[in-house]
Amino acid sequence: MRSRRQSGEGGLWGGDRRDGLVGLLVALLALFSGVRAGSGALTGTAGPDTCASGPAGVVLYHQAGPTVYLLLADHVAPSQRGWAGFGGAPEAGESLAQTAAREAEEETRGAFRRADLLAQLAGQHPTPDPSGFSLFFARVDSLSADSLPLLAVPEGQPAYRERGPYAWVPFSAVAPFVQPATDAGPGPHLLPAGLLPAGSRTNWLWPVWLGNLRHAATQGALPWDRHTVGAP
Repeated sequence: MRSRRQSGEGGLWGGDRRDGLVGLLVALLALFSGVRAGSGALTGTAGPDTCASGPAGVVLYHQAGPTVYLLLADHVAPSQRGWAGFGGAPEAGESLAQTAAREAEEETRGAFRRADLLAQLAGQHPTPDPSGFSLFFARVDSLSADSLPLLAVPEGQPAYRERGPYAWVPFSAVAPFVQPATDAGPGPHLLPAGLLPAGSRTNWLWPVWLGNLRHAATQGALPWDRHTVGAP
């Protein structure tokens, strides 16, 4: 997400109200343009290769044996959001998949390239939650989380510096707050200290991101078997 969005802590992925309204207008313009161009009837399921636009993100995960790990990152100061996956508001003309891939590239400091992620997202139907945020999933190679903050970033691209540190967190640590049948309560939803880098500024999961993931779980959209994979 862009650093200008960080100032609006109350916003859902898009920052302050102005950015949210801009994102909504962009989404509506793209939607109506697609209908006029003959893109088909409106449906409740977003497709990555349509001109639909809006806030979107991607859960980056890898599997080691029976255990699924999610790549999560903190938000840099002064944000108090906590740990989450990657995503944000669209730029003009982007599809949902393009937004998710770009945000993931930026927020991992270029460790995962948008072109590679787009190839994975091709044909995938994201899960839009009631707020309008669409969530994708991408299985990736396991890179050292400690190495990500050390990656050089492009000059004049502050979005590449908005997240960190990073950690591969087993899904089993997040699952109690995500399972549809579980009342996770209002939080804070804390991660065990042993899963996070030493000196981490926060140790809680961002409730907005948890809501995105929980909605995907209720829709059966998690790409792993949540009943067995990552179990303690």
